[in-house]
Amino acid sequence: MNNIFCYAPKELTTDAFLNWLFIELNDNQNAKAARSFFYRMGLSEKATCAISDIEVQRQVEHTDLIVSYNMNGERRQALFENKTYSTFRENQLNDYKKKFPDFSYYKYLKLAFINFSERHSVYESGYEVIGAKTFYSALQQIDSKHYLIKQYLDFLEYEYILPLQKIESELCAQNSYSLFYEAQAQQFFLSTLYEELLGSVSYLFLETNYNPDGTPFTLLSIAKREDAYDANPEYLWWRIDMRSNKFYLRLNQWSGISASSWESKQQNLESLRSITEKICSKYSLKLGKVINKGHKESEVIIFFFEENELLELSKILVSLSCEISQSYMSTKSWV
Repeated sequence: MNNIFCYAPKELTTDAFLNWLFIELNDNQNAKAARSFFYRMGLSEKATCAISDIEVQRQVEHTDLIVSYNMNGERRQALFENKTYSTFRENQLNDYKKKFPDFSYYKYLKLAFINFSERHSVYESGYEVIGAKTFYSALQQIDSKHYLIKQYLDFLEYEYILPLQKIESELCAQNSYSLFYEAQAQQFFLSTLYEELLGSVSYLFLETNYNPDGTPFTLLSIAKREDAYDANPEYLWWRIDMRSNKFYLRLNQWSGISASSWESKQQNLESLRSITEKICSKYSLKLGKVINKGHKESEVIIFFFEENELLELSKILVSLSCEISQSYMSTKSWV
């Protein structure tokens, strides 16, 4: 697809396009389009509200976009934080809201998959989430479509909406683990597990990062033992990654320890492997061979997806994770 937005950086695919669009909608000839678009984006209370005098500011106090406008004659302001694949920095959303506490709307627009943890944090910060589908639907309300809007609609559909639909419909149902080449497929799988585990385990944290070769990996922490080694906590997390071109789900033991704690952590690793292997024996799973290396991060168990179908694995991961987490947290014999 030869689309101008496919060649553009994030600042053009979201910030600049929105800036241009709001100015375009300020034209009186686009009054109906403005009403529909603002309503669909959650920027007005009713689809019949008159929108006028739209003004846009970029990079004020490092914010992506601030939109000021009249709604039925009353001045309103909205703050936009825009993302493509990345997520917000710690306290970023709260900091913006403190700088602009009296705005009517705070919007978090993201084109790629928004995982459950991210969505929850956005809501807690007082922002409303706008995903690619909502944005696409709002743009479709603009009757007289400028060629840039048509290009952007195609861009949203083929670069974000259809790939995510493929992940949702095929990943587990068709055992399409090759989709894990994409970070959002990894996030989709572990985000679903996160949501199902919420309230059943004492600690949850989801994170995506990248290996030195640029390939993604995603972690879901399911347990945290405070002060496991002096002041250093220890974590258990599931990790989706690839080894020798084979995707896997692996349970890791991690702690930011110094050399003085290596022996203790190794003893705990051996006990942890024994506990988890016993739990796994109750399920129809094929365990892979773990590698015995690493002092801070150690492999507990591993499942290669070519040997364990995603659909079957997804059905037992909640109970498996709960059993492992509860056994880990209740064990008193850690060194």
